Amino acid sequence: MSEFGERSVRQGQIVMLGTKVLCGCEPEGQVQVTTIFLDRNYLIDQVYWQYAAVLADRLEASRFLDTPYIEPVQLLSLRREDAARVELSLDELAELSASDFATDLGGGERFYRMQALLSSVLHIIVPYLEIGAIRRARTHRLTTKLKSARPTQFQPLRQEARQAAQLLESDLTRKWTLAELGREVHLSRSRLATVFTDAFGKSPQTYLAVKRVETMAKLLRETPVSIAQAAEDVGWRNRSHAADMFRRYLGVTPSSYRKRLRARSIDQDRPEKRSPTT
Repeated sequence: MSEFGERSVRQGQIVMLGTKVLCGCEPEGQVQVTTIFLDRNYLIDQVYWQYAAVLADRLEASRFLDTPYIEPVQLLSLRREDAARVELSLDELAELSASDFATDLGGGERFYRMQALLSSVLHIIVPYLEIGAIRRARTHRLTTKLKSARPTQFQPLRQEARQAAQLLESDLTRKWTLAELGREVHLSRSRLATVFTDAFGKSPQTYLAVKRVETMAKLLRETPVSIAQAAEDVGWRNRSHAADMFRRYLGVTPSSYRKRLRARSIDQDRPEKRSPTT
């Protein structure tokens, strides 16, 4: 589920998400999903070296990536043999990623193996991607990027950003303003907005809305409270506004979300059909 609607996904399919696309999935806890995050600068480097014969530098590679129109959400249905190959590579890639890099300073061999596995995955799925030079659908948009000239090294998370996030999560029902949040962490409104967005990729207001949606979904999933009560419990007194925000970030209304949960619960409680004995 995302802001672009909801789709049914089956085993072996791959979901491709564009930058800044918020999404969710259900049923939670019953499906194993492997997620790969690709940094834009990493992609620029890959494209540059792939087309080094025709691209002059990384800036030209970046402009090349900006050219095609893409769907922000794509559901790729791989052939069975391709899905099997991807699954094997993802399993090994996940295992290597889960190990502790900090205690393994001699991890050069592992890095190159991870690079090879990622390349093998991309080699299979790239031909399935839908791109084009002409904007055919309303949902098409240009490739988006968070920032230009983004540093490639990871920066330590600012303590003020962490404190602000903890304050938001500790009191979801409060109508926080940037000024109030800034006073709590001793930053100006503008500085807080910059520091927080750099740390979490979204503004404090958007971060709060996402946390409210996540908590509201948990209430609908795990408790019998009404939709109106669940909305009020996370800080939204207007049910219509709560439904709009819920659908914006999860791609489905609260009532539809709860109906699907109840239908699934009924299916799970229904006794299995038995073949008549002879």
